[in-house]
Amino acid sequence: MKKALALFLSLAMILGLAACSSTSSSSAGASSAAAEEPASSAPVSQETAESDDFQAALDDILANATDDSLQRVLDAGVLTCGCEGNWIPFLYYSEEDPDYLTGFDAEVARCVADKLGVDIKFDVASQFDGILAGLQSKRYDIITEGLKKSTVDPFEGLTTSTLYHQDMPIVIVAADNTDIVDIASMNGKKAGNSTTSSYGKIAFNAGCECNPDLDFAMAIQGILNGTIDLTVNSMVVYETYLETYPEAADKLKIAFVYEAENPEDLQGGITVRTEDASLKEAIDLALTDLLEDGTIMALSDEFMGEAYTEQSPVFDPYR
Repeated sequence: MKKALALFLSLAMILGLAACSSTSSSSAGASSAAAEEPASSAPVSQETAESDDFQAALDDILANATDDSLQRVLDAGVLTCGCEGNWIPFLYYSEEDPDYLTGFDAEVARCVADKLGVDIKFDVASQFDGILAGLQSKRYDIITEGLKKSTVDPFEGLTTSTLYHQDMPIVIVAADNTDIVDIASMNGKKAGNSTTSSYGKIAFNAGCECNPDLDFAMAIQGILNGTIDLTVNSMVVYETYLETYPEAADKLKIAFVYEAENPEDLQGGITVRTEDASLKEAIDLALTDLLEDGTIMALSDEFMGEAYTEQSPVFDPYR
């Protein structure tokens, strides 16, 4: 009985829909004297409205551009990014897919490219030295390393986007090191850092002899085997390293945490050529959107942890 009733109701619904269709068709041919009802429209979602607002702002940048950099990227359909590939958790290759570059800065760059409606291509360097020169020589469109102004400013023709990257530099030494306790005590020591990086500048300005050929993992090995005294790097990079290699925890230690006089000196963004004004404006627009809607803070939670996000002043205006 229940099956028969269900079949009857289904048949009635089909006939009812057919009747609606018939009524609509006949209404289309009705006398012009009858008032025509406006077409109903589905409510516009907040996401759709925000997307429309972004596109309108992007169109405005294009309309008022005095250079072709944004149009060039849009026409190519790809945003090319220079970066390192061995800086966990910011830029590194996925264990699941060795060809997939991921990490906080990589995913922020992907989100920016997605906002612009283009693909992304990473030009991955084995060492930091040369990446900034590569942007100057137009090898790629941007650098996605969260570089600070202090790192970028000495390079002619380069500038920094809206800030989204918070750094917490530390000085790492061997567990039995008692010599290095502050900036003054770094003088004359050997550091595993490039002098063109913000970390290398801290070491170099403190009087260290810097080795630019070492990435973070190599610098740690240098500390462990005694060929260098220290390396300056990010707190979260060090913590991530110890999670991966817990056996190193009793062989290393943080000598001290570096504190900058100006908090913005520890904040970075995407690096762009100064002449590419329209591209920079579009990237600033995309980053601001991604900060305001919580996307970048969610990526920070994912790759660095909620505690890191909560302690990052760069996010304060968007909380």
